[in-house]
Amino acid sequence: MTDTDADGLPDKLEEALGSNPALADTDGDGVSDGDEALKNNTNPRGTGTFTYNRSLTNRLKGRILLQVENRGEAWYLSPVDGKRYYLANGEAAYQIMRSLSLGIKNTDLRKIGVGEIRVSLSQPAKPAPMYIGAGLRLLMVYL
Repeated sequence: MTDTDADGLPDKLEEALGSNPALADTDGDGVSDGDEALKNNTNPRGTGTFTYNRSLTNRLKGRILLQVENRGEAWYLSPVDGKRYYLANGEAAYQIMRSLSLGIKNTDLRKIGVGEIRVSLSQPAKPAPMYIGAGLRLLMVYL
């Protein structure tokens, strides 16, 4: 992933956090945005530290969260360390899920029901089921 200012935070993550991807130290305090966000838990956009709600974190561990108040960024909340990881694009999401999510054996996976996801698209076309991975059925619904 691209890190234009070489501060340790990929540009897409800086956009999601609100720091400047072209400046290694957005707030000019002498500490790089990467060190502030990843090591010090301080705000790369100004003063203060990040505060966390442990109860909320514990309740949402292992889930993908959609940040609806911004531009619809998606985050994965690791069940191991309780930290959120930015899913900048499909490739990043795949790599994060592959390295941080919990694994399951095929025999155990078969013991869990299969869900169906309906996606509405505005393109005129004939609905056709698509299959992703082993058993997840995605049904495209066109309006």
